Amino acid sequence: MVMVFYTVELAVITAIPSALTWKPMATADWVPLLGIGFLAQLGQYCFLEAYRSADASILAPIGYLSIIFVTAVGYFAFNEVPERRVIIGVCIILSALIGAA
Repeated sequence: MVMVFYTVELAVITAIPSALTWKPMATADWVPLLGIGFLAQLGQYCFLEAYRSADASILAPIGYLSIIFVTAVGYFAFNEVPERRVIIGVCIILSALIGAA
């Protein structure tokens, strides 16, 4: 329920700025945007099902792995070299995950 209220609240808060700056989308943009929306909802569903079926103390640290995945995608797909503080953060996250296992 918290996730539903969070999403609705976010939509309400961003509705006015969106309405003021809205530009019509090209027809070709609808398919990728609908795909992104579908995959986002599917990911949210999987996330909620995981928390329903497993203990949060096990799943919460795994959520921090997204930082590592995003850093890797940035490096390999966009040639972004992570800053020193990002590398230190990734090392801290990995050590915490290994320590929790």
